[in-house]
Amino acid sequence: MEKCKNCQTDFSGNFCPMCGQKVFHEEDKSIKKIGVEIFHFFTNFDNSFFKSLFTVIKSPGQLTLDYCNGKQKRYFKPISLFFVMVVLYLLFPIFSGLNTEMKYYKGTLIFGSTVKKELNNKLEKEQISFEELSQKFKSKSEFVSKVVLFSFIPISSIFIFFLFYKQKLMLYDNIILATEMNIFYLSALFFVFPILYLLILNLISSLFSISNENQNSDIHISFISITIFVIYSSIIFQRVFQQKRWVSILKGIGFAVLHTLFLISLYRFIVFKLVLLQL
Repeated sequence: MEKCKNCQTDFSGNFCPMCGQKVFHEEDKSIKKIGVEIFHFFTNFDNSFFKSLFTVIKSPGQLTLDYCNGKQKRYFKPISLFFVMVVLYLLFPIFSGLNTEMKYYKGTLIFGSTVKKELNNKLEKEQISFEELSQKFKSKSEFVSKVVLFSFIPISSIFIFFLFYKQKLMLYDNIILATEMNIFYLSALFFVFPILYLLILNLISSLFSISNENQNSDIHISFISITIFVIYSSIIFQRVFQQKRWVSILKGIGFAVLHTLFLISLYRFIVFKLVLLQL
């Protein structure tokens, strides 16, 4: 008989029938065992992670339809996939994107006047220059701006609810759809497209000896990214809700506009407040 080290249940066999804990032996404390676990993690990670990411980019809405209909085994959990993308973006920011400099927060939609007032109060209180405060702000905002990305899922879910309230989509399905759309938003628009754009830009510059130092790549990337997101949103709504194409296009535009407005207003203000509290 074995005694489960997790729940203290007596049993025979290799796994506890109550909690599923595997019987632990002293030989499990080996470098070989650690190596096997690492290999197992990366092989499973590769199979489900990249397949899920490829599906999100190539077949908008397929992950949502499959996952909400019980076909979940083949996919990396959507929320976990979004979390991984946030971590990757934190570690490897391809372009500034969400890492907005402090001076630009003063132009935040709706909250700009509040931001200006709080910045002036902070400068007066700390008795430092705007440039010094900007440096401190930047060191904190790079992390905070990524963490606040998790607000995109519930906010997107609210937008979807109002755009499709007649469809009475279940909350679970709504959140999965919102998660898939934001996985695409991060992976395609903050990794895949910026990399391709910069590669093409550098290739053209080298072939024709054109300097691109003065070109504002971030503005170009942002503009084209919004256009791509409108197209993606329209396609995914058409696939999931099976409405008329023109209706899906209008709602795709509406969602992308709301998503962008949230990004340049409330999202920025939340990041600003959280960073300022740490300074």
